[in-house]
Amino acid sequence: MNVILKFFVRLCFASAVVGIAACSGNTDDDVSVPVLKADKVSIAADGVETVSFTVTYGGEDVTSLSAIRCTSHTGIAVSGATFSTTTVGEYVFEAVYDNKTSAACKVSAVLSGTQTAPSRFVRKVCIMEFTGQWCAQCPTGYNYLWFVVSRNYPETAHIIALHDNSSGNDELAIPVQKELFSA
Repeated sequence: MNVILKFFVRLCFASAVVGIAACSGNTDDDVSVPVLKADKVSIAADGVETVSFTVTYGGEDVTSLSAIRCTSHTGIAVSGATFSTTTVGEYVFEAVYDNKTSAACKVSAVLSGTQTAPSRFVRKVCIMEFTGQWCAQCPTGYNYLWFVVSRNYPETAHIIALHDNSSGNDELAIPVQKELFSA
């Protein structure tokens, strides 16, 4: 009988130790890092709509005592715990409180229904050749330009040839040519 009693006591002791160890790792009570939360996961990239952040530490709101920054765009600090942008993209934020850094929080900035996509013609050059059906040298000039540009600036420069309709009989002319020529 003593053997059974000793076994039972050991079993109860081991169960108590396992129970205590299991409760000590409860993540709800873990206050080792601040928690950064955004009220939205996506905003319109219109410069008007904002996302608001809240920082908690140990269940307490410490937003006003924390530094929130955008780590995906050169560490830009967030002012007043809100953020807005006019640039489409993914933004990653983190908060620092008491020299402890939160986990990352992502927010997407997307086009709203009234916005149009930004031009893809950024940092590129448009070379315009003004010509006409009457110019015998223009095709040779265009071919030379195309050769130089395609060899040296294939991703940067684009060439277009525009016909002049001053004489009124160039059927390859387009109406906007005069505006481009005068600009």
